[in-house]
Amino acid sequence: MILVETMTALVVLTIGIGFLELNIAQTKQILLAQNQRVDVYLAARMMRLGRLESVTVHDREYTEWDVQAILTKSSE
Repeated sequence: MILVETMTALVVLTIGIGFLELNIAQTKQILLAQNQRVDVYLAARMMRLGRLESVTVHDREYTEWDVQAILTKSSE
């Protein structure tokens, strides 16, 4: 009985975390689109998580490779 309750709690927790990550990703995409401003580190992290494939700013699309290049330049 305790095992079933524990498993149920874990499933609910996992689903909740998944929805939270999805909502954060959607919110960040909307904010990036509305502000026309890119937080490069945030975009890179979102891309690594597979939540964001590209970012469009001022009619230019930045892919994961573009963001990685920007990060590399800024760290030099």
